[in-house]
Formats: sequence, structure tokens, C-alpha cells
Amino acid sequence: MDGRHGGDRRQQLTVPQVNIVDMRRELCHFPGNEPGEGSAMSGWKMDRAAAERFVAAWCASWRRVDIDAVVAHFANDAQMRSPLALSLTGSPVVSGAENIRAYWREAYGHIESADLKILSWSWDEAIARLTVWWQLGDTRASEFMDFDDAGRVVRSEAFYGK
Repeated sequence: MDGRHGGDRRQQLTVPQVNIVDMRRELCHFPGNEPGEGSAMSGWKMDRAAAERFVAAWCASWRRVDIDAVVAHFANDAQMRSPLALSLTGSPVVSGAENIRAYWREAYGHIESADLKILSWSWDEAIARLTVWWQLGDTRASEFMDFDDAGRVVRSEAFYGK
């Protein structure tokens, strides 16, 4: 329950027919903000509809274990925190998109596909935070992602359980 609004803000994901490549372009790249170009489009902000499209693209990318597609949503200076990172790197925090990519390749690069299921998700527009509850096999997790004004993930943290 969200005490501020008096209701449950989590949403079940309905997976529409989507073109992941178009979604990645829409979510990650804007005129003047193509890879290697200038700054982000001013005034753009992730909203609920964009968050729903992001969840669908994020899930599809992880199902394919397309690490490059997942990292494409991250800002260059993003930070990701995970207990798995602690066990693989000695630190719970991985900083920088390229280091996150290398970490995920080490952790998941040997897997060809994953039957990731989205259980629910929630978007908090006031703080630009997306929380996703997901399951893979008998592992259940929640993961939050904070977004910048350009729609890129700047901070992410995963929590795992059984």
C-alpha cells in the first residue's frame, strides 16, 4: 500500500506486441543524444507509460540475456548494487556502465536465455524510481532503478529471496 495515495500502486505487466529495437531508441536515445553526441533532450522525463514500455523491454532483454541491450538503458556513470556483485567482485557496488556490462557478462554471459517472469512493477514519478518484482526459477527478486532526466538508469539495486 502506498500511504500517500491510499492504494496499491503495483501493476501487473501485460506484455503487448512490441518492437524492442524501437523501444530502446525511444527510451535511451533522443535527438541530440544519440551515442557519442551532445547532451540529453531537456525537459524529457520518464512517465508511467514509458516505465511500462521500459519494463517490457528490460524483461525481453534479460530473457535473451542481451546484456548490451540492458546496459544501453544505463547512464555512463550509473551505479548498480547487488549481493551477487559482492560475491563476484568483492564489492556490493559496481560503478560505470562499462563495469556493469563486464560484471553482468561474468555473472550471466554463459547463459543463452532465461525464463524471467515479471510479477509486478511500480513507478514513482515523484522520485523517478521504477521498482520491478520478478522471478527466475525459484529465485524471487525486487529491483529498483532510479532514472535521470534523459530516461537513463543512474542507480539500481537488486534484492533476492526464495
